[in-house]
Amino acid sequence: MLKRSMLAAVATFLLASAASAQQVIEYRLSFLTSAQRVKLDRYIENYALAEALVSTCGSPTGFEMRVRRAANGCIAKESLDTVATKFRSLVAASVSRGKWRCGDADVARFAAEMRRALDLTIGDIRNACLGNRAPPDRVSQ
Repeated sequence: MLKRSMLAAVATFLLASAASAQQVIEYRLSFLTSAQRVKLDRYIENYALAEALVSTCGSPTGFEMRVRRAANGCIAKESLDTVATKFRSLVAASVSRGKWRCGDADVARFAAEMRRALDLTIGDIRNACLGNRAPPDRVSQ
């Protein structure tokens, strides 16, 4: 089962170091350690596979666009672009080699679980990013 999305992982890693931040900071992939980057790559692979399954056996989730909206102003666009490029490439590869039996009840249930996991991830990212935004009167100018 997938634990978090690729960008939820980024948000978790990046926002963890700024719990006491007094202003909004756009986080970047360069803030990650090597170990965190390896973990992020695994998340990207897992969620790309989930997106491929859901898109093939159901309908596209709009996951990438929803992640971008949730992370807007929180994670630097260049970092989002880098992650999204890898994500799209892995989704395409998974779709091209996937031989899912979409009519199978177990596969359909699993695809529905993956859709819910992808949907929940958007909330995780949104909440992590909102936690990075100090109230307007506390933001230093």
